[in-house]
Amino acid sequence: MALAGRQLEGGIRLVRPVGNGSHSVAYLAVTASGQPCTVKLFQPQLLDHAQRELEVGSRFRHPRLSRVGRLTWLDDYPALVMSWVPGETLLAHYRRRPALRCEPYAYLTTLADVLDGLDHMHQLGMLHRDVKPDNILVQPSGRAILVDYDLSGPLDEPLHARVGTPAFQSPEAQAGGELGTASDLYGVGLLLYWGLWGALPEPDPDTDILDLDALAPEAELSSGSSDVCPEPFFQAEAQTLIRQLLQPRAQGRPASAAAVRGELLNWREELPAPAAQPAPPLRLDR
Repeated sequence: MALAGRQLEGGIRLVRPVGNGSHSVAYLAVTASGQPCTVKLFQPQLLDHAQRELEVGSRFRHPRLSRVGRLTWLDDYPALVMSWVPGETLLAHYRRRPALRCEPYAYLTTLADVLDGLDHMHQLGMLHRDVKPDNILVQPSGRAILVDYDLSGPLDEPLHARVGTPAFQSPEAQAGGELGTASDLYGVGLLLYWGLWGALPEPDPDTDILDLDALAPEAELSSGSSDVCPEPFFQAEAQTLIRQLLQPRAQGRPASAAAVRGELLNWREELPAPAAQPAPPLRLDR
């Protein structure tokens, strides 16, 4: 069913699809006054998912979190109207890799913004539960916004199934266990690892648990390209923090997003800020 060009209740017109989630399709749309917004369309039988995301997302008022507006309809399709977030997904934005070596100031800014958004959620007693590159939209400056509350919910909410994206799940999420703030921070640890090495760590094939003594694949990094960016001055500190964030037991990880963010900002303070880059204009034709 072709939906681009269709108009929702309230005069919002769909322009083009921009992403797919586990329960919905996201569209760039424009309001009756010409302002861009995001519309997530759900299948009719998934109204409860749309209502849940509205209930969860409407609690957040923070510059590093996307804003959820209201629920409307396109025929029988529930439609969630949200703020338009400019930028590219994290992996699409950081084409020079490893990102933390090649663009350290910008990448630290991105992760610090993600942690800022997570800290706000955690302070409200909420978890994101799906921290991954596709849910992080990055602007040319490195500033980032965390999106998609499809799996988010209260800290004490009982879960009856595994949640999250397999490659970025914490061990307790993989096991279908109880999740906490440290579960969200495990995803940040994987992003920090990716930023330092340009790949995700490989778990032990027998135990499916990361080998924390093998989290520095220097040979793999150096063999991939003759133009590898140099190690950052905080290389040792970053490896230590990665080990802490990727501990198999949640109790062994940092639980405070604010504390982890503070460490990243301390590193960034010692780096020269790059020249400001203007945001590209929003295109409605593709």
